[in-house]
Amino acid sequence: ILLQVMDHGTLTDHNGRSVDFRNVVLIMTSNAGATEQAKSAVGFGRDRREG
Repeated sequence: ILLQVMDHGTLTDHNGRSVDFRNVVLIMTSNAGATEQAKSAVGFGRDRREG
């Protein structure tokens, strides 16, 4: 489905009806890399300074 929308700009359902996606902004999110972000940082860390 996503390939058809991003390649042709249209989406066709099982009844043959088409939907125009040419003027649509698709916002896609992912949690890829979330485990690397959760690891401790090198250098400037997340340590709390006291004093």
